[in-house]
Amino acid sequence: MNDYAYIFAATTVPLFFGFGLVPELAPASVALSFDTKKQVHDGKIYPSRRAHMGFDEAGILYGRLDEDLFRIGIEKHFHLVIDRVHAKTKLSRAALWRLFGDAIAQRFLDAGLRFDAIEAAAMCILKTPASPLANRELHYFNLTQYDRHGKAVRETFRQRGGCCRFYLVKAEPIVPPAC
Repeated sequence: MNDYAYIFAATTVPLFFGFGLVPELAPASVALSFDTKKQVHDGKIYPSRRAHMGFDEAGILYGRLDEDLFRIGIEKHFHLVIDRVHAKTKLSRAALWRLFGDAIAQRFLDAGLRFDAIEAAAMCILKTPASPLANRELHYFNLTQYDRHGKAVRETFRQRGGCCRFYLVKAEPIVPPAC
């Protein structure tokens, strides 16, 4: 869920936030693929996971910053994903929506720092009453620290609304095949 949510958000949020573009987000119009590429670092070869996301060529791009259009598009898209993940894992739908909201909020923070604005569009999307993305725990906050010259250094962080725990499943013993 996290992989998909962050990849989806990393692709769609900058398009929306930076350029006002909303691609057609119906599941049939979105393609996602994963692969592994070998990377060399310090003379050693490591596998590197990569993801690619694309939109149907017939997908309509809207040229305005329309928070409702974007929110409704991502809600429709993720209803199917969340229903399927819930069916397989039995994790609550509300918890899955919170995880997705966290991903969207983080990508808005990243994009907002680049475009020198953070909260406005993100909060319109993530705080809409009756939206499955609405979560009272999710918000941004600022921390200020002073350097050795007394100059204030301020940074914005996201407070997650979802659970950050990893759930462990007791492993079944692996029985090697008979030789």
